[in-house]
Amino acid sequence: MILKNSLFYGKIRQRLTGADAQQSRSSIHEKEDLFSHLPVNVTNDGVDIYDGLSGYFDDIVDFEGRKARMEVTLVELPPVLQIQLQVFDHFSLSNLFKRS
Repeated sequence: MILKNSLFYGKIRQRLTGADAQQSRSSIHEKEDLFSHLPVNVTNDGVDIYDGLSGYFDDIVDFEGRKARMEVTLVELPPVLQIQLQVFDHFSLSNLFKRS
């Protein structure tokens, strides 16, 4: 287990701040966490890996009932960085298999 952790796990920092000019730019919430892969969303037409990575590291999310900007920073990179391309979303996949 120690070898697996040292090869495939790194550390990220997630920081939430106000999403618009009316909200404060001070940090709302910040935490560090271990990660084993980067989930990159490329489900929409015209979205490539670069757009997906950009969206992973800087995105607008809902936090406690309001919009917040989430910024992700890589604190420690693992020796083996895994990127998981998410090319299907649950709803389009479930609709694909529904019978009329």
